[in-house]
Amino acid sequence: KGINYEIEIPHVRCYPQNYAPMLKNYNDYFKEKKISIMVDIGGGTTDVMILEHVRNRITGSSEPVVKNKNSFNVGVIHLLNQIKRELSVVGIDAREEIILEAIQGGSFSHKNYEYIQNVCETITEKFVRELIAMLRENGYDLSYPVFFIGGGYQLLKGYIDRDKSILMSGSFDALENARAFRWLLETEL
Repeated sequence: KGINYEIEIPHVRCYPQNYAPMLKNYNDYFKEKKISIMVDIGGGTTDVMILEHVRNRITGSSEPVVKNKNSFNVGVIHLLNQIKRELSVVGIDAREEIILEAIQGGSFSHKNYEYIQNVCETITEKFVRELIAMLRENGYDLSYPVFFIGGGYQLLKGYIDRDKSILMSGSFDALENARAFRWLLETEL
């Protein structure tokens, strides 16, 4: 808009998604658990890791070790695009805000409200089932304590929480990665 800005960035660090929140919240949530699984559902990816406390054979103490850290090309953007494609087949140009509202069971005004609601719920249920199945197929036993993080989880919470085979142990909101990155940077500096 015709305004020039000069920005100085004094420090740059790169931290993996969901690892920083685990470190920041380690004493409160993870220290006493033998095994914990962190699942960060984002826009384009789902990042997952296992935190396991392994006994050190030399010292005899238990040490935290990150295992099976993966980033899968599955995220909320893929879900929204799939829903938009399905609705466009019948000529409905549903805005993202409408789709997000429908996924969460909210109300919105549209002549085809019931159809949009049904399509959003059906595709989201299938998406969540496939996401959970993919995690299990890749070695994540969700009957250990699972911690979800991110806006993707907040959006899909109602669907994920229906799966009683998952040992839900906690969740963190969409800003937890950012707060943890800041905490980690301040701790490091």
